[in-house]
Amino acid sequence: MDDVPANDIALIATTLEAAVRDLAVTGFTVPANILVGDTLLFEIVVQNVGTIDFGSGIEVVVTSDNGTPEISADDFVVTVQALPGIAAGSGTSFGYPWDTTGVAPGVHTLTARHGLSDSSSVNNARTASAELSAPPPPAPAPEPIQVVVETDRSTYSSRDTVRITVVTTEPDGSPAVRADLTLKISSPTGWSKVVTTTTGRKGVKTFKLKLNANRMGCGVYTVEADVHLAGFPSGFNKTTFQVC
Repeated sequence: MDDVPANDIALIATTLEAAVRDLAVTGFTVPANILVGDTLLFEIVVQNVGTIDFGSGIEVVVTSDNGTPEISADDFVVTVQALPGIAAGSGTSFGYPWDTTGVAPGVHTLTARHGLSDSSSVNNARTASAELSAPPPPAPAPEPIQVVVETDRSTYSSRDTVRITVVTTEPDGSPAVRADLTLKISSPTGWSKVVTTTTGRKGVKTFKLKLNANRMGCGVYTVEADVHLAGFPSGFNKTTFQVC
């Protein structure tokens, strides 16, 4: 005991706060609109807003409502991402490229959620929406060059002259100007003649064939025309004529 007992005790006030375990999904960024079949790149931010460190074992599951918010049965998982431990007061972020091939068009609501138990469930998930539009239909395939092959008659004597006309047009009916043309004439005995040329300004080409049945043979002759023009599928046609 001393002479002044009033100052023998000192009181200091302090506040003891309870430890808080709180992991939050604080960011979820997605593009507003992409085409089905493209890659949708989204980014997610996860932060430890509590006072207790989180070790490994953190998983963030991203799901889509498949563009049908009124139907939960068709929801599906886009990805599951495992994250490293996150210390109190810090955070991490990650991106994911979602290949949308085969996904239904529509406005997809995506939900990013971690499944850990913590002090607050209201910040365990975050949603974002992206509109997936159907890609435009492919352009129709171009139509081929139209080819007409004609002879001036259907029957010839052994030493007649055959006049052959090849008329070529583009699909819209305009002349196939300066198209590459290969003409093949064949006899039933194996004789043949091949001519490579181009069509004229009107898409027309004429040929004359002097017959010699003793050398070329009698019977049914075949005339084949194969036409190529840049930007169009090849055109083909043929005709026949009788000799002798």
